Amino acid sequence: MAKKKQDALRVIRKRNMMLGSTICIAIVVLIAAASVAYSAWDRNSKSYIGTVGGERVPSGLYRLNLIEQQARFEEEFGRDIWNFGLSETYSFTQWARDLAYSSAMSSRLEALKAAEYGADFLTEEQAADVESLYELYHLWYPQDVINYIGLSGDEMRQAFKDSFYAENLFTMITDERFVHDAEAFEEYFDGIYDELKHDYTRYGFHFITNNDFSVLSEAQEKLLAGADFEEVMAEYSDMYRAPEEQQGDDSPEDGPADESGGGAEDTDTETAGSGTADSDTADPEDSDTDNPWLDILDLDSLEDLLDFEGLDVDFIWDLRGFDVNRRDLFAYEMPFDIADTIFSLEEGEMSGIITLYDEQGMFIEGFVIIKLLEVREPDMNEIKRDYERDNYIPAAKRDFYVEIVEEWAVELGIEMNERAFESIRMFRFQ
Repeated sequence: MAKKKQDALRVIRKRNMMLGSTICIAIVVLIAAASVAYSAWDRNSKSYIGTVGGERVPSGLYRLNLIEQQARFEEEFGRDIWNFGLSETYSFTQWARDLAYSSAMSSRLEALKAAEYGADFLTEEQAADVESLYELYHLWYPQDVINYIGLSGDEMRQAFKDSFYAENLFTMITDERFVHDAEAFEEYFDGIYDELKHDYTRYGFHFITNNDFSVLSEAQEKLLAGADFEEVMAEYSDMYRAPEEQQGDDSPEDGPADESGGGAEDTDTETAGSGTADSDTADPEDSDTDNPWLDILDLDSLEDLLDFEGLDVDFIWDLRGFDVNRRDLFAYEMPFDIADTIFSLEEGEMSGIITLYDEQGMFIEGFVIIKLLEVREPDMNEIKRDYERDNYIPAAKRDFYVEIVEEWAVELGIEMNERAFESIRMFRFQ
């Protein structure tokens, strides 16, 4: 069941990614083009939302995209979003409708061009994803939603196929025609250099946390009296587990924590996995330890732990200290009061007692003391290389592709059936 759920989420994420990129990529131009001509064919028909190159686009395809846009909006903003507007004259409802219309028309436009360029094919994985999407829609949506969409089984499958045709077309066109402008990237990167350096500077720190303020106050008194931070951490932190607790036995063979001092009694040995730049992180695949994060995150196995979104190996293994940059905060969902404290400390400096609140800021969930161990500047050559590959070039490809889609829209012609568009209302989930 878990494997099925993971496959389903993968397919849905891929569908959402495509809706947000190649399918919706020509939103503005398509809406503008559609506003030019409404009645090149039977205006009394409501079964077609418009035409692309003279070919009718079923209204069901628009309703399918409208359901998806509605679900995305409600997931991101909540169901009350429909009571608000982007401006005095433009509501979120109108925005969702325009996006859904553009998605439907763009999907058909790209499918026609995919056939022309030989991109209308499915890989084995894509074909499986089409069937998975079809099954998931009928599994997750009630029958009244399926009836509202109004597409036959073949029409719905074709809609999903068109999504992958558009993905193939994007890859084909950009691979063949796109030329990366290295000089333009150099100029762009110079403009964001300081921002990226600031964001990727790493901060290694340890912390002592306890739900009892009096206990942590006692720990603070010892620290102010000159006690070693790691010894106090081992004695007072309720998140700390001694290496033998993490390992489950006295064997020194496996697991990165086996080299640690074992707590307050052994004061001569450095604590392993401290989160500093010099500490080595063992490969989790080399160990079958009862990692404490499995209990904390309610996961069954180390494989699940490695797949857990937002965690990296350092974060997984080092329960007593972390090594983070400002961008990690979004992945780790670190409270801002802790983050602000970390970034304001000097190397070797210790904070006072910080109160931890719940997400609503109403109830106290615990207390923490932080010690900043080290600040490390990033390798900007590595950052530059990764940013060019992962951010700049993909964005430049999308911009390049938009221009081509705009040319196709003008070439083929986009016409809206205004009567059908105005007659279709958003589905109201109960």
